[in-house]
Amino acid sequence: MSKPRTVATCAGLILSICLAPDVMAAGRAHSAADKKVEQLIRLIDKDRSGQVSKEEFLQFMGQEFDRIDADKNGSLTRTELSQSVIIGGTHKHTSGTSK
Repeated sequence: MSKPRTVATCAGLILSICLAPDVMAAGRAHSAADKKVEQLIRLIDKDRSGQVSKEEFLQFMGQEFDRIDADKNGSLTRTELSQSVIIGGTHKHTSGTSK
């Protein structure tokens, strides 16, 4: 192997070693985001079409609003909003109409 080719190969290896943690972290973040999207689709997609219709989305958001509006005053505080499944809180209501 020639010297320039050896240098280029070594530089490539060094870059891949240095960048590997960032690439791996980006892959994990992408994977986590994909999992979150899949989870949301399972929650919202009532007809199991694999897509969320506007009607399904609006119904879910209405139910989610009602669920996290703890004091039932028709508005959400930061604390209440932090309980939303959209933000990362837990999904506790069952399917059906909201109260």
